[in-house]
Amino acid sequence: MKAPIPQYEEDLVYEYIYRVYLIDELERHRLYFEKMHFKIPEPYMDFIDVRLKVLRNEVRSMKLEMRQLKIKVLDPETDGIFSEYKYFAHGYEASFRFWEAAMRLEGTRRLTSYFFTGK
Repeated sequence: MKAPIPQYEEDLVYEYIYRVYLIDELERHRLYFEKMHFKIPEPYMDFIDVRLKVLRNEVRSMKLEMRQLKIKVLDPETDGIFSEYKYFAHGYEASFRFWEAAMRLEGTRRLTSYFFTGK
């Protein structure tokens, strides 16, 4: 369901959701690299840590902006196929519903962008 809010605020919520998703995925990847037995794991860990730092800073600034706009995003409800993110904005309740496979594909695209362009 879509709330009658400005497109900018809706885009802010959407981008926030994906940034949090990417942080979760990178943290999972970092744990995977810690368990792997590479001869020199430090470059991989450092690379992931740099990207995590960038994403966390972006999420922090997005949270601050959402707090000023009185927007709150709840943790996702998932059934294994779809994830639903409810949010509250200007007295309205709305949600974004994502198909898990599509979210992974978009997450892969965004991670590739972060890794190879730094943006």
